[in-house]
Amino acid sequence: MLRAGHPELGPVESVHYVERPQSVVSLIITSTVITAAALGLIYIDIPACAGVVMLILVPVTIDLLRGRKNSLTIHENGLSYTGLFRTRTSRWEDVEEFGHILDNGTIPRDDPRYIRKTRGFSVWILKRNGERISIRPDLTGIYDAVRSIAVHVFGPEHVAAYPDDYGSGSIKTNRSD
Repeated sequence: MLRAGHPELGPVESVHYVERPQSVVSLIITSTVITAAALGLIYIDIPACAGVVMLILVPVTIDLLRGRKNSLTIHENGLSYTGLFRTRTSRWEDVEEFGHILDNGTIPRDDPRYIRKTRGFSVWILKRNGERISIRPDLTGIYDAVRSIAVHVFGPEHVAAYPDDYGSGSIKTNRSD
């Protein structure tokens, strides 16, 4: 995926996006199953239940659409994050806080370093003006993106001083300037 640079943020260094090649197939299968269940309920004369079953389709569709559009582009002078409804940008000097909680599944549950997996956003940037940019943790190359952001925000010496925080595997950190 080639992208041109941003007028304010400079040339593109890397692009990270949600990789879901099966999402269209998943949407078609889910839609077919839910529609068949709803039609079956209508056929046996229970239309109210059919409406409830069709409501299940709405969040599934929104989730699949949201995941297809999200992308993080790291530029020389900042980053841009495109969500479902808008694109947010930040210059590196505008970042007040950068934090992340990531787990690639290598830490066992009984280990105190284990991070409970959540569906919520676990990579965030807080800008000096108070705006928060929450980034999906399931982007391609998220560990590389986190390391790149940390190098730009805190410097390469910081990243070298905390190799466990910016390597692959279990990462949990929240640092300010």
